[in-house]
Amino acid sequence: MLLEKAWAKLHGSYERIEAGFAENVLHDLTGAPTEVIECDSEKLFDLLQRADKKGWVMAASAGSTEAAKGALEELGLIGNHSYGLIGVVEIEDRFGDKVQLIQLRNPWGDFEWKGDWGDDSPCWTEETKKMAGLTSNKDDGLFFMCLDDLRKYFSRVQICRVKDNYEYSWFKARHKHNSFSLLRFVITGEGGHTYLQVI
Repeated sequence: MLLEKAWAKLHGSYERIEAGFAENVLHDLTGAPTEVIECDSEKLFDLLQRADKKGWVMAASAGSTEAAKGALEELGLIGNHSYGLIGVVEIEDRFGDKVQLIQLRNPWGDFEWKGDWGDDSPCWTEETKKMAGLTSNKDDGLFFMCLDDLRKYFSRVQICRVKDNYEYSWFKARHKHNSFSLLRFVITGEGGHTYLQVI
């Protein structure tokens, strides 16, 4: 509650933090760089796998218009709502076909996806449950869906590249009115290799 109060104070009121973009919240609360990936990206699953292996924080935004709101709710999804993206896994279904699954969590803790690969879906077998790590089908907000359905019902994914060993620094620069300052940033790694130079 204290964090929520500080967040509301930063933005001027509780009303202003009721909704927004997950990438802004992730960046502001962690200080880590955050990127947005459209769900129609051909590299989506590869990028999610990479982020999952690195332990980065991820979220996904269910996109809808008001006209589609009812249709989404029948499927157990909430339009214009941000879900935690917990992880990704590739399994083989009962026919030997590869299926790319995304595990999501509704932060409300209930109201889950009712389509293919949802908790009660007939797509699951005991073997595929073990492959995906599905251990419970209770209504806890946690569910799987395939990549194709993610592309269909979600508009964008946010990846926050947070690391415990990041070093943060800052400085203030002053200059006269109607003038400008020229800043040069050079980031080097081991052996003196330059990774980024910005002027």
